Amino acid sequence: MKVGELECRKKAMDLLARREHGFIELVDKLSAKGFEKNLSTEVGSRLRAEGLQSDERFIEMFMRVRVSNGSGPIKIMYELKSKGIEEDLIHKFSIKDNDRWISLGKDVLDKKFKDVSLQTKKSWIKAARFLEQRGFSSEQVRLIIKSRGV
Repeated sequence: MKVGELECRKKAMDLLARREHGFIELVDKLSAKGFEKNLSTEVGSRLRAEGLQSDERFIEMFMRVRVSNGSGPIKIMYELKSKGIEEDLIHKFSIKDNDRWISLGKDVLDKKFKDVSLQTKKSWIKAARFLEQRGFSSEQVRLIIKSRGV
């Protein structure tokens, strides 16, 4: 291994020790640190082949954090795409269980609108906008608000 390659690998390992990174994200960070794009890609590919970098582990970690923060499926999928994760891989890991998203949406709504009645049109619209901004689909928003007895 050349000196530059060794330094690049060390930096990549430092980044991966802190948290999981997607392949594209890792390569971009290494390039931003001053390593050549080709070298960054080569080091990232080696780390992936060695099992030290994994887009699958990154997706699992990312989804776990976003779900715990109350983000919905649309927002999570968009953020993963923006981090360079392939759409096929995202769909492989996406949570298809709509009931789980509805349950999460209820928790998010109850936390924000605990003491608010959603009986008025204005409050209903405000709650719907809030949920949509969190990344829930229109159908999920309707079901979540409906579950509050509206």
